[in-house]
Amino acid sequence: MAAKFAELSEAVFDALKHEAVIDWSRKEDVQREMRRKIKRQLRLADFPAEDIEAVTSAVMDLARVRLT
Repeated sequence: MAAKFAELSEAVFDALKHEAVIDWSRKEDVQREMRRKIKRQLRLADFPAEDIEAVTSAVMDLARVRLT
């Protein structure tokens, strides 16, 4: 189970890394694309649908810290 989460987190981070352009945290279109990619990765990993929004928000908060 932990290996599955590790693979998922790596896939999400790789997807976000490619979208993190200069000043991405101020660009709504880039953030929208990042959220779309996060949700897609979560759905591919069979993540519970009711948790996707909350996890997406948490991942975006982490991305603002790590990718800025």
